[in-house]
Amino acid sequence: MCIRDRYQRRVHGEWTTSFHLGSISFASFILTVIQIMKALAESAKNQAKREGNIGMLILAACLTCLLKCIESLFKFLGKHAMIQIALTGKNFCDAAVDGFWLIFRFAFLFNMVENLKGIFLFLAQLFIAIIPIVLGFAWSIFAVNPEHEIPTFTIIAIFIISISIGGSFMAVWSAGADAILNCFCVDEEVNNGAKFCPKILFDEAEKVRAKEGI
Repeated sequence: MCIRDRYQRRVHGEWTTSFHLGSISFASFILTVIQIMKALAESAKNQAKREGNIGMLILAACLTCLLKCIESLFKFLGKHAMIQIALTGKNFCDAAVDGFWLIFRFAFLFNMVENLKGIFLFLAQLFIAIIPIVLGFAWSIFAVNPEHEIPTFTIIAIFIISISIGGSFMAVWSAGADAILNCFCVDEEVNNGAKFCPKILFDEAEKVRAKEGI
């Protein structure tokens, strides 16, 4: 490893611990507050149900629904805010605002990618779960269990483990897909549609071509 690579690693580590760690902590704190409020609303709803208080039950149910919507929205925005932090180095609030307006400007593209990504994630997790189940079933029947009894417990255990591992891998893939989408949208805006290079470089290349008569 050269001296430049070691220096860049050290700088990146300092930036992560000095700036980005605070942004991650702040986002986690906000999410924790929302989840605590949701738990309190759920508790109030259960208490109202036991006491037969219809008005309180309706109010607590509406509040719980609202907090669930806020939690889902914050998780979605927070994910893209973290990507913006990695791209620009801004704090969480500025990155969240940039991420929100980027999603607003490319709403159709983000919506299309989210839908396609959801379908792909479901199929990928299903495929990851089915293959070990088939192999485990065949191994249990023909290699371990000569009586050919169906190993129900083994199949369930393999399914649970496969789904857990597949979910972990696909969560990383999902984050990478979101990061690539953010990079693509930012590049489209910054380079103003220039092909294969930044617009300023594209314009300079055009000037050189015009000067040289190419």
